[in-house]
Parts: sequence; C-alpha cells; structure tokens
Amino acid sequence: MWRRWRCCGPVARLGLDRRQLGLLVALHDIGKVTPAFQAKVPAHWPWQALGPLPDAVVDSRYDADGLILLDRVCVDVLALLFGADADGLEWDANDRAQLWRAVAGHHGQLVEVDETKVCALNCAACAPHACALAGLLFDVFRPPPICV
Repeated sequence: MWRRWRCCGPVARLGLDRRQLGLLVALHDIGKVTPAFQAKVPAHWPWQALGPLPDAVVDSRYDADGLILLDRVCVDVLALLFGADADGLEWDANDRAQLWRAVAGHHGQLVEVDETKVCALNCAACAPHACALAGLLFDVFRPPPICV
C-alpha cells in the first residue's frame, strides 16, 4: 500500500513519510487500553494492568477515549512528533487536536470528546499504559517531526 500511495496518493499530498504514517495508524486504536473497552469481555479483563474489574465501568466509545489519551494524556510522549517548519511556524494546540481527531476517528467520522466523560475515563488506571504504548510505538517507528 505504501508503494502505491507514496508518489501520488494522500500520503504524498500530506507530506508524511512512512514512519510518520505508520505511527499515526498504530495509534488509531489507543482507546482500547481504557477500562470501558476492556470491560466488554469481563473474562479477559487485564487485572495485572488495571487491577480488579470494578463493579461498574462508565460506558464510553473507545474512539473518543483514544482522542482524550492522544490529546490530553500522552502529550509529553508524543511531543516530538510535532515539528516547526523552516520559518519556525509550530503546531498549535488546535492543529494537534484536529490531527488526533482524525487519527482516533472511525469509518470516516471525526470523533468529538464528550467532556462529561473525561473524568470518568479513569485515566489513573490506563494513562501509564497508554503512555507506555505510545512511547513504544514512537521507538518502533522513529518518525521525524511532522512540520506544519
């Protein structure tokens, strides 16, 4: 797919190289580390990582949870992905948020954060795992910064 798209497809138009694209694609499902997603199959609850299965887990969409993790929780881990152009123009918070909305979205739909569920995400349990996953993926792909 990379060979087919790199010279004339969307990857070339975006100016992304395969390391950048690979990281963004790999981060797409990061919301699946959250308790809401993991609780969908209680028999496979990752108690070693998230502790005992709670009696109640706030239901949420893993795409929206992924957006929260990318845009608010893993910010420091992913900071090196955002570079400045030759004129020193840097990414602003809104531009980063728009990229993460596209990465976390599903089936062509951009995702929105439900602010009422941000606190219910239980980031204390999943944040270290999301950051570790993002860091591991960053180390695997070693992408150069994406310049504005």
